[in-house]
Amino acid sequence: MAKTFLIACGGTGGHLSPGIAVAQELLDRGHRCILLVSQKAIDQTFCQAYPHLSTLVLPGIGFTRRVFTWPRCGWQALKNIFQSFRWMQTYSADAVIGFGGFTNVGVIVSAFLLRKPCFLHEANQVMGRTIRWLGRWATMVYVPPSFCQTSRLSTKPCPFPLRKDFKKIDAVEAKKQLGCDPQKPLLVIVGGSQGSQVLSQWACEQVSRCAEKGIQMICVTGMRSSIKSPTGVSSIFCRFLPFSHSMSILYSAADLVIGRAGAGTIAELARCETPSILVPLSTAADHHQMANARVWEQAGGCYVLEQSKLSELWGMVQKLLSQPSQLQEMALHLYAVSSDDGAKMLADDLERTVGCSIDS
Repeated sequence: MAKTFLIACGGTGGHLSPGIAVAQELLDRGHRCILLVSQKAIDQTFCQAYPHLSTLVLPGIGFTRRVFTWPRCGWQALKNIFQSFRWMQTYSADAVIGFGGFTNVGVIVSAFLLRKPCFLHEANQVMGRTIRWLGRWATMVYVPPSFCQTSRLSTKPCPFPLRKDFKKIDAVEAKKQLGCDPQKPLLVIVGGSQGSQVLSQWACEQVSRCAEKGIQMICVTGMRSSIKSPTGVSSIFCRFLPFSHSMSILYSAADLVIGRAGAGTIAELARCETPSILVPLSTAADHHQMANARVWEQAGGCYVLEQSKLSELWGMVQKLLSQPSQLQEMALHLYAVSSDDGAKMLADDLERTVGCSIDS
């Protein structure tokens, strides 16, 4: 029998992407899924690529340490809970799952009050504030397989759920689709779904160096960035994009990626077996990006560089791009740790909990 699931996944690409992946899996099994997203532009832009998915916009803003914002955060949280409670009843939801962030608050609280199964997924190596607060009410909290943080919550290892349409393709074909020269190396710089002014500015400063070395470049700046494509660079392929719906093509084409260390970015790089230099966001809560990056560095799939040492980045890029065998070895390590089972595992558990039979 078909069931209805509410999936709270708004706020960042790292929350939204796994929510879409689970929705795709459940839809394939004949269930009804509704994505609960935020009012942020990134959510609306991301969802444009999936018009077949039902979405609802929840009120709410992220909690900060600035005391003067607390009354507004509290009011928005109450609105979030009230709206979630109404939707739980309106759509007769059988279960809910949240992927972190402020959009989860109302859904998990409402499910708890209505005695409905509720699940949470933590993608990072350090459990976020929202998951820690709400986890006591969850049926299960899913964490990365390499997660080693002590927790009193009920946890279960689960790989990062990746969208069905996010697939590795042949590098030469990917470069052709992007308009690049397949015979020249491609450096891709990304700052996560929010963008990174620091990395985008660094990329802008390296354009002439890349042209001199014959290195092609694509930089995804983020929609709020003011950085534009430099003019007057005609000797080498160079593009600065505010957003891309084709990250799997970008990562498949890239010989090397420079990026932040969000869990979603790392999982996508592993899926495409793309070597990277990760520059963790220094202000990330509980330094979770550094924790993420160190796990993958130990697995051999990336190098980690602290943002304070950004002056060393160009030297690392040159060295790695001049050593194809080293890049190939990193790709093999990524292949060994990549997994496609996250969305399937979550869908299986959701079905089992609400009384659906699971085909073998």
